[in-house]
Amino acid sequence: MRFISVLFCLLPVSLAASNEAGAGTISGTVRDLSGAAITGAAVEVKNPQGRTVSSTVSASTGDYKFPQLPAGNYAITVKMKGMKTYAHAYLAVDKATVIHEDVTLEVDDAPASVLPDNPPISAPVRPPSKDFYAEDGELELTGPSLSLNGETVDLPRDLVSVKGNIVWIYVPGHGRYRLSLKPHADLGFSLAGQVGGTSMWFRLGNEEIQIDADERIAPGSATYNLYALHQSDWLPPKENDSVRALMGPAAAPPVPSN
Repeated sequence: MRFISVLFCLLPVSLAASNEAGAGTISGTVRDLSGAAITGAAVEVKNPQGRTVSSTVSASTGDYKFPQLPAGNYAITVKMKGMKTYAHAYLAVDKATVIHEDVTLEVDDAPASVLPDNPPISAPVRPPSKDFYAEDGELELTGPSLSLNGETVDLPRDLVSVKGNIVWIYVPGHGRYRLSLKPHADLGFSLAGQVGGTSMWFRLGNEEIQIDADERIAPGSATYNLYALHQSDWLPPKENDSVRALMGPAAAPPVPSN
């Protein structure tokens, strides 16, 4: 009897320690590009190995919440029929962390299947964007995929990540595009598109380019203006590279002399 009573005395302490170790919380709101709440979106928390740790669905207000998460790194994945999947890796959680991760879902223009009650929308509505004012406004493209006017353009298989204040994209037959979060008007850059979440797009003339990444491209959670400089006659230094799309970081181009 004495052993049993001691065990019951120890049990609350063990539970309290467990609750303290799992005090991290991730919460947020799921919305569409118009700002309307999305109900019933499937929200999952995954560990770095891709295993689902916890799952829920967004409420009528679009809200979701994962309390009592053990310390560690997590990825939030949000799925909804007719919408593009949202994935953010990674959010660092410790016992004192309360992370607010709002999610904006975009319409999937080419879903694998279309349900009768979920017809596709012909053109996505893009959210308003703003300038990124921080001095360290780096773009980071992890696992990038590239499309030109809706057609996929193959990138080198060994291209894992590109990061810099200015990044460039070369497309055979179209030249090179330098991209930045800063206006750089004195260097010839012009407002051409947007960066938000894991996607960025821009349009110059009749050409529209979109880049999707595995992780968030720009710091912060807003949608930002994207500035571009097109060098139509630029070719890679190596002749063999001129026949394939390329991507890399770049220093700011020199200011034109008077």
